[in-house]
Amino acid sequence: MPFEKQITRLIAWLFIPCFITLCSVLYVAKLNLYLTLLIISLVFLSACVAYQLLHKKLQDQFVQLGNIIEALNQGDFTLRAKSLATDSAHSQLLREINRLADTLSSERFEFKESQLLLAKLLKEIDVAILRL
Repeated sequence: MPFEKQITRLIAWLFIPCFITLCSVLYVAKLNLYLTLLIISLVFLSACVAYQLLHKKLQDQFVQLGNIIEALNQGDFTLRAKSLATDSAHSQLLREINRLADTLSSERFEFKESQLLLAKLLKEIDVAILRL
């Protein structure tokens, strides 16, 4: 099951009991029918807006991570993820991705440096080199 559907299902399982409880309390309070419908409508609309904002925020985070990993796959080690100083799982993931980018960048630099040194050495050497 896709991750977005799992989040949607989790939010629904959290929201539905609260919504039923609110409807029950409003029914027991014997409020005016129009006032009860207005309150229920406002709560439902605010829950829908909150869900949309949460979904957008999660989607943006996954797009950011996908872009950084794609850049790493293509050899661009300059992109970094900005993480907060918290100990959340998301911040830890961003720090690990940044550390991976640093490691790949330093290995690439060392490889280029050794290739340049080898090319310079082969250019300056006056003896024949045989490969076995």
